[in-house]
Amino acid sequence: MHLYNNAEAHFHLSTTDIDTRHACRITESPGCADILLHTDAATPALCASLNRWHHRILSRGLWAQRWDGPAGRLDTPPQHRRIATARWATAPATLTAGEACRPVERQAGILWLIRDGEATDALIDQMNRRLERLVGDGLWIQRWHGRRRTPQPASTTRSP
Repeated sequence: MHLYNNAEAHFHLSTTDIDTRHACRITESPGCADILLHTDAATPALCASLNRWHHRILSRGLWAQRWDGPAGRLDTPPQHRRIATARWATAPATLTAGEACRPVERQAGILWLIRDGEATDALIDQMNRRLERLVGDGLWIQRWHGRRRTPQPASTTRSP
């Protein structure tokens, strides 16, 4: 097993690379996750905001990928280890104007607040099922180190 402390995650909007039954698809490789969001399921603002937040969090080594292969390991159903939690949830009242999303992190978990209208319910449900496998089973791990809150984004510019 290899631990990638500065792993990357890249969100992309797509219509051609996702089966019509799915709102998202995650493909992993050592040190990287590519996340395709169906254009009918997510807004460009959400995709851009997720990329900014993930870059900030992952480039600081606050989360790491535990890679032991195989490449299709996300196809395995969750083992319900409950090592940590990660979820998406709509939360319009808690986001400021212009914010498409914001992570709220605590020890052993992260909650992604998504502005109402930025993602479909189907996308949120499908992402939560994948996060149960990724984070709940410890494929990606939190590097808490006594932190108390999520770091603020590098840019003060908010996505529309």
